[in-house]
Amino acid sequence: MNKGLDWGTASVVACDQVPDKEDPSVMMPRYRTQRNCYVEVIDSEFTRKMIERGGMSYIQLGGDDRMLYVIGDHAIELAGMMSSQGVEVRRPMAAGTMQGDTRAMRIMQGIASSVLDEPDPNNNVVVYSLPAAPIDDPTKTIDRHQTLTETALRRLGWEPKPIPEALAIIYSMTPKLVSEDANKEIELTGLGMSFGGGMVNVCISYRGMPTINFSIANAKGMNQGSAGDWIDGQMFNAYKVEMGSLAACTMYKERFADFTKVRTVRTREDDEDLKAYAKFVASKSHIEKGDANWHYEVLASMRVWYHSLLDWVMVKIAQEFNRVRPNINGALEIVIAGGTATPPGFENILQELLDNNPLPFDVSGIRKADKPLWTVARGCQVAAEAGYAGSTTHG
Repeated sequence: MNKGLDWGTASVVACDQVPDKEDPSVMMPRYRTQRNCYVEVIDSEFTRKMIERGGMSYIQLGGDDRMLYVIGDHAIELAGMMSSQGVEVRRPMAAGTMQGDTRAMRIMQGIASSVLDEPDPNNNVVVYSLPAAPIDDPTKTIDRHQTLTETALRRLGWEPKPIPEALAIIYSMTPKLVSEDANKEIELTGLGMSFGGGMVNVCISYRGMPTINFSIANAKGMNQGSAGDWIDGQMFNAYKVEMGSLAACTMYKERFADFTKVRTVRTREDDEDLKAYAKFVASKSHIEKGDANWHYEVLASMRVWYHSLLDWVMVKIAQEFNRVRPNINGALEIVIAGGTATPPGFENILQELLDNNPLPFDVSGIRKADKPLWTVARGCQVAAEAGYAGSTTHG
């Protein structure tokens, strides 16, 4: 079975099709997810026993390497609990692309193998997501990232085919354009936006073909990355004493970010939220308990950071559109996905920005994926099943 693979900075997600449990004649998408991160610990018989006893996922590279690499959610948890000892979560990828050393590539290969089955030699195509060239960081290239990615996947026995990451969202969410002159729907035509951990990828597609394809890797020109990692970095800079580590910032954001709530008076829902906050704090010894005001200050700050990030993205989309000037005969639907787009109300912030500063083309609406973290992988799998031949176009 051909597979789709979201080869992302923060998460690696594989998608294939399996028979439905209730009706085996119907095929349903299946997803496997692993956080793309690790914590390294010194290899010893005792350490290995403790890691295995705790049910943690880990990788051994062998040879002269004397470390164990705890991966995924277990790495996040371990880093959060051991931040006082200087333990910090690390990633094989940064700002959307692979790191330079061979160890990072081998760790990434191990993480990918945790979500991919053994390939069938007669049917071993995997369509994977490839970021576009960033328009705000001319020093970053994608060719090397593509070479390292395909080397890792071929070592696992797969035949990799790249697809632009935001185009995969188009294939998964199938936006349509209603043409102004003919008043008919044009399939797979719209603007796809992928908000990942390291980059924001953007693609305008016409009938499934990318007409504009680029990424944003340097939010606000601060040289601190983009997308989810940029949000985490701003939170850590502001609250490092209370949070203690970037890993804790990531967990806090994923647990509490909700932009549908505008608190003017305290409600019963707020009390339930505070109970969850207190439980979170109690489980993380490095976070000071603080009070409700501190908690709501962080939530308000998160909204400011998300608003700032999305404002930068909208400005860059307008600039690139005005540079290329494609001919669009109708209003484009904007479809959005990616882990950073997960918080409820994320699309509301985007709509606010669009209302106040319209893009230089007509927009029919904004639609967020039901499962933002899985959408890219699903689009890759749809492409694989359709016999997608791959693309080497990065921008």
